[in-house]
Amino acid sequence: MAFAPALTCPLRCVEPDPRMAAVLRRNTAAYPLVSVEVGRFEDWRPDRRYGLLYAASCWQWLDPARRWDLAHAALAPGGTLAFLGNPARIVDPDLLAGLLAIERDCGIDSSPHLNDGDLTRDIPDGPNSPAHEAARDDRFTDLRPVRLRHPVRLGTRAYQDYLASLSAYRIAPAANREHALERVGALLDAHGGGIDVDRLNDIVLARAR
Repeated sequence: MAFAPALTCPLRCVEPDPRMAAVLRRNTAAYPLVSVEVGRFEDWRPDRRYGLLYAASCWQWLDPARRWDLAHAALAPGGTLAFLGNPARIVDPDLLAGLLAIERDCGIDSSPHLNDGDLTRDIPDGPNSPAHEAARDDRFTDLRPVRLRHPVRLGTRAYQDYLASLSAYRIAPAANREHALERVGALLDAHGGGIDVDRLNDIVLARAR
């Protein structure tokens, strides 16, 4: 997690995994206004109402029956709720088809390549997306989606490392994961030793009434 050189407002982070919390504390040691609490967001009790609450690629893991109530309770009137996501779009359709075939063969579920890469829309617009959920909740207003695109070229090893960090790969049986990564490496090496990817930064903003 990267921060601007000057952080002038307090930032409280809620992290359910003690190991990840330790990494976050290390990475933010130079920023005394950052505090890290270990615990689930569903169990967190804010000490006050905040002007900004943001969820970075984690909203989908929160209890859908409670997350909107908890988010609204944590925000001051007029406060901003922000969702951050980082899907990726494989540029070459033939390479994408090959990667998807490898994952199917190796039993890798919930393919990371199936992230919404439609650049004609601002954000993914499935019925359970944060944007749609916010639009249906009259406690939030001023809904604003933003999509930023960053084309990148990743070498074979860099892309293998990226895949290995994703939950779909991490929860797969070790033999399946290693076989998939080996086949991905061979495929990318046969396509020039890398892959062109559109890294997408999806941001959805909503304001609490």
